[in-house]
Amino acid sequence: MDIDGCPYIPRLVDPLIERTLRAFGAVEIAGPMWCGKTWTARAHNSSGVNLDDEGTRLLAEADPTAVLVGSHPTL
Repeated sequence: MDIDGCPYIPRLVDPLIERTLRAFGAVEIAGPMWCGKTWTARAHNSSGVNLDDEGTRLLAEADPTAVLVGSHPTL
């Protein structure tokens, strides 16, 4: 699997994330900076929302459900 043209290196936590998503529909990936949390999450998502964009962030603040439209799971 490629993410932004770079190959994703599978991690030991991948099967746990898949099981958790099937069971609960959501998962929190926590850890220190630069350990691969975002890359891992992007490998398991179907769509995503970037809250760095001010317009998207304002929309999310006004109506959180508006930014969750799309395929699930959403990052």
